[in-house]
Amino acid sequence: MKKTILLLCAFMAATGAMAQSGAKFLQGETVTQNRNVSPNGKYVVGGGTLDKTWGLDNIRGFDSYIWDTETDVIETVTTFGGQDDYANAGYLTDVNDDKVICGYFKDDNYKLTMTELGYTNTLPLNVAAVWKDGQRTSLGLGGRDVSDFEYFFDGSFATAISNDSKTVVGYIGIGNLAQMYPCAWVLDETTGEYEYKEYAMPEGAIRARIADVSGDGSIAVGWGEYTGDNVGTKACIWFKPDSCVIVEDPDHVYGDQLKGRATCISPNGQFVGMTLNGSTPVLYYTLSQNPVTNCAEHQDDNGADITVTVQGVADNGEMIGVYEYRPYGFASYNRPFWYTRDYNTTTDFDYYVYLYAYDVEMPYTFMFESQEYVDFVALSADARTFVGNDVYGAPWILKTDYTKMKDILPTVESVNTQITGPGEVTVSVPK
Repeated sequence: MKKTILLLCAFMAATGAMAQSGAKFLQGETVTQNRNVSPNGKYVVGGGTLDKTWGLDNIRGFDSYIWDTETDVIETVTTFGGQDDYANAGYLTDVNDDKVICGYFKDDNYKLTMTELGYTNTLPLNVAAVWKDGQRTSLGLGGRDVSDFEYFFDGSFATAISNDSKTVVGYIGIGNLAQMYPCAWVLDETTGEYEYKEYAMPEGAIRARIADVSGDGSIAVGWGEYTGDNVGTKACIWFKPDSCVIVEDPDHVYGDQLKGRATCISPNGQFVGMTLNGSTPVLYYTLSQNPVTNCAEHQDDNGADITVTVQGVADNGEMIGVYEYRPYGFASYNRPFWYTRDYNTTTDFDYYVYLYAYDVEMPYTFMFESQEYVDFVALSADARTFVGNDVYGAPWILKTDYTKMKDILPTVESVNTQITGPGEVTVSVPK
């Protein structure tokens, strides 16, 4: 097969006539980080990264914001000045289309006294909460007493909220997370109060946590943790509170299945983003009899250790995440990726930018060769709002505006080129 490409002339003509992409890039404030995005892509929640004193330790993230991606306005939601100034503190984890937020805060109703190294402090535990219209609602400790908890970092943690605001998922953490119990708080529409519901522990797991929930609150995803001969984690899906499905690749394509985590679910509940072995992204289709799709695994040529985290999945099955490479003796670096289900293709994120945000100025190239330490955190339901962080700098948002998926060129092993004239190159691709 031969195809003639008029490189210079074609490029000049194309760029000269190319319509604007409609994309826009937003950069947040330094020493803050984004955490999640609403399904419609309008709201992003995040928090600060500066350490504040808490007992004999430091904590961060309890001064939080909500970012309107349409107006580019950042609004303060919670503030935190340290252990002597925590009344308005709160760690935000998720937000829905109605601007209802979930997370956790320091609840004065649940105080613990600890003596460490001769110092005695009395401080509140973490308690799951919902923020709506400027009002904070405590979700409590799941019927447990303060005496059941051991450390200031213990408590209840809300990780995600359904788009109808009726279900908040998370976990109860005890003993600095030595014990974790997956759970949810479900709204009783008669009383207007959230009721605690403990979810089934994955079979054989010593602890588990829920990371995300579908838009209607019917499906939760997360992972269980194991010890003994099978030490590690396994991806889990709760289709019902009392029934947990442990996800494993039936073919064990990539071997070890003890580094699994289901980290996100599409708002429509059809797709789950996960990894089963810690280094390969997996798309799980809940409506299929053969739900597991192993995406491409990108190893580093230098033999660096690799860890993959899937950070977002859209209603059409598009998925984003990050490969983190840790070469021995050198600083680690990231490789953001984009997976499209339409083509069953995983590419570096710079290719997505090339297709849909080609005229937008950004401080990042997202190219693997640049070894930028840039991270994703979330993706909107329509796969048009990408939310992330510069790990050493400020948070960012990329919003695109395409209505039709562009063709993705197939990968070829080798090509032959020949200069055939001024500004003309013939490219030959072996069949």
